[in-house]
Amino acid sequence: MRNLFSVLLVIFFITNRISAQIFTGFSTSNYAGISSIYQNPAAIADGRYAFDMNLVGLDLSLFNNYISFDTELLKLEDNPMFDSKYQGAFQQFRNDFFNEVDFLTIDQSRVHQNLSVVGPSFGLTIGKHTFAFTSAARQYMSIDNLDPTTTDFVLDELLNQNLWNVDLDNDKLNIQTAAWMEYGLAYGREIYSDKQHFLKGAIHVKALVAMFGAYLYADRLQVNFRNEDTVKVNISDVRFGYSNNLKDDILGETFSSADNFFNRASFSLDIGFEYEWRPKYADYELADKPGEYSRTKNKYKLKAGLCFRDMGAITFDRGVYAGAFEGFSFDWDLDTFASATDGIETFGELMNDTFNMTSNRDPFTVRLPVSMGIQVDYNIWRGFYINLAANLAFDQNDAPLMIHELNRLTLTPRYEHTWFDIGVPVTFDGLNNIHAGLYARLGPLFVGSSNCWNMLIGPNVRGFNFYGGLKVPIAFSDKKKKKKIKLDPEPVPEPETVLEPQPEPKPEPKPEPKPEPKPEPEPEPEPEPEPEPEPEPEPEPEPEPEPEPEPEPEPEPEPEPEPEPEPEPEYYDKKENEEIITEKRTYFESGVSSISDEGKELLKKVATELIADVDVKAVIHGHTDDVGNTASNIILAEKRANNVRTYLIEQGVPAERLEIVASGEGEPVGDNQTAEGRRKNRRVEILLVRLNE
Repeated sequence: MRNLFSVLLVIFFITNRISAQIFTGFSTSNYAGISSIYQNPAAIADGRYAFDMNLVGLDLSLFNNYISFDTELLKLEDNPMFDSKYQGAFQQFRNDFFNEVDFLTIDQSRVHQNLSVVGPSFGLTIGKHTFAFTSAARQYMSIDNLDPTTTDFVLDELLNQNLWNVDLDNDKLNIQTAAWMEYGLAYGREIYSDKQHFLKGAIHVKALVAMFGAYLYADRLQVNFRNEDTVKVNISDVRFGYSNNLKDDILGETFSSADNFFNRASFSLDIGFEYEWRPKYADYELADKPGEYSRTKNKYKLKAGLCFRDMGAITFDRGVYAGAFEGFSFDWDLDTFASATDGIETFGELMNDTFNMTSNRDPFTVRLPVSMGIQVDYNIWRGFYINLAANLAFDQNDAPLMIHELNRLTLTPRYEHTWFDIGVPVTFDGLNNIHAGLYARLGPLFVGSSNCWNMLIGPNVRGFNFYGGLKVPIAFSDKKKKKKIKLDPEPVPEPETVLEPQPEPKPEPKPEPKPEPKPEPEPEPEPEPEPEPEPEPEPEPEPEPEPEPEPEPEPEPEPEPEPEPEPEPEYYDKKENEEIITEKRTYFESGVSSISDEGKELLKKVATELIADVDVKAVIHGHTDDVGNTASNIILAEKRANNVRTYLIEQGVPAERLEIVASGEGEPVGDNQTAEGRRKNRRVEILLVRLNE
């Protein structure tokens, strides 16, 4: 029996959670989509996805503050737990694989466990408004204020005779567990926007359906172990209860009618706000839509968030043997007491038979793990961010009938892109544990752990965390806005101008030939005498040859060779046997080196010219605007030029006929103080040069 006590206590200590908030690290990403609602509901507003659906997600955590175990116990093969030499030898197993805190250095042993399964959920953004539906099943278990001396005594299998006939006080012992399903509706939107300053908020209302709950809270509880086989309760003042909800068709009965729904369902609320500082908002203005900004990019340098989660409670139907008991017990034979381990109802029956127990069949209500979340997110450079998130729990271990969170501080450096994320969350929790984890997202799949580095480095850890999920994200695309093609209005006026040949009625004025009789002015030849002076000026024109210096315009032909195309590409020294044919340009989005669809069409034509004439080569010159520093812009310019070169090679152009030059921001053709000017500067110039023999 004492082995049973020890094993159960170990299980308790190795099954505890770090906090209720799920997807640690990943939920701070701007591409977490609907999953970010568990970090801060405001995160769903003004997101990067037009639509995001979570198909399934799971988060499981196991941690504690007293026992660390060797990572050997996590092995899938040759796991020591199945080694026959440890059968019936718990103390040897304990010595080989457990490392325990000195029980005299802590005031309580604490145990917490959590499992969250996220079901089908989605978020949809329309303009400034975001709507979401969520579904999940959540389960908690916690043990607080367990006397460390009692813990150590039980792990010793009650063999420490120094603790026999010693009163062990476990006042304020608090054991709670609860499981429920929740269905939520959320709404988020932009609240305030003034170019550099942006504020958004959201509210998340959830209907809760109780599945199972139990609690035991002792104002006073003193036990005395007579020996390794016998225990007596000297003092008890305990509130005890459990639910029988699982015996019912929970969902069927709850949703069978509106009355049943409001009688059986409970409700909770999440609310949050996020502020963004956008000092370079102008960089994200759409060139073809002044006043509107890119939906595909994060525009902030600094973001700060505040939220309150799980404000509410859930009600459970009370089981038969539930209420409160007090007084003392006779000596219990621990083997007899083992019958209480058959289930919580048999335990309740034993308490009812032993103590002066007050039965109570009224439903009992458990408060949810209310917490406040604060976070600051800083954009270091491009896709690199660092996030600091604090979780502050209300009513912790001394609160009866309340599931609680743990205080927690997490620092997460990360890199994120539209289809790829990676981050390293480092957490300090309310159990004085430090965890280092890792998460990654690739398209619709995300996986992570809040302490995988602890498990890899080892050798001792106080639990583990794992989460993952599958989703269907549909990102915004600024290109769709470019469908505002100017060709649409042009064809409309064209037919109108075609109709304008209405001036055909103007042939009516043709009867004006009547004024033809005006040939009368023919007598004007009278001024013919004017030619008489003409002979005199004739000698004058002789000096006119003096303007022969007009051959000075001959230098005008000098510009004719307009080798201006030659000086234009200052980056290229044309040789005598070379002739510059033409220059083509393709443009890029800010901070992007990938070629646009429009650019690829242009490059296909350039490739055709190069393939058709083997005596023509191309000099590819990369440029950027002045956003960012000079060194990084040269690197970006080189990437753009190399991508153009690679694309031309893919189209069949020999690599030896392609040269690369990168200037960065050094040769602007537009004003970098305007969005249009910066757009013109983000370019690659392809100079076509003919080789003449």
